[in-house]
Amino acid sequence: MKMKNAIKWILGAVALVLVCVLVYTVSGKTQNSENNEEEVAVAAEASSEEAAIKSLVLSNLDDLEIGMRKQDTGIFAKVELSEGATLTEEDVVFVSTNPDVAEVTFDRITRANSVYCVILGVAPGETEIYAVTKDGSLETPHKKVIVTENTVTE
Repeated sequence: MKMKNAIKWILGAVALVLVCVLVYTVSGKTQNSENNEEEVAVAAEASSEEAAIKSLVLSNLDDLEIGMRKQDTGIFAKVELSEGATLTEEDVVFVSTNPDVAEVTFDRITRANSVYCVILGVAPGETEIYAVTKDGSLETPHKKVIVTENTVTE
């Protein structure tokens, strides 16, 4: 009788482990399928589990060249939120280190928690743009922006 109970207990434990592995695998594949291939510039992870924004990822770090008075709208920051948190326009701020060369402003938030910006070439020169949480706890790596006198985009 004791042997049958031990076998039942072992089989139950194995079944529980298999279910946990299955759930973990399925949830990992779901998260991976939501990732955009361009999202390669990973910012630091939040140090506190209670933070509403757990991570902030810039869409890419490749240099961007735009002409004066031209706009680029393809840059975004992917935001990973804590469970139950919501994302608002004020939660992530885009910054230009030299707004006399290029200005960066909020554009929109998608359902997948991607925050888009608009970069406007103001004057010839170089600057960097990046995204930062409103409290300054997370900041993405900087992306170099080169503004040329050429007002025709290729």
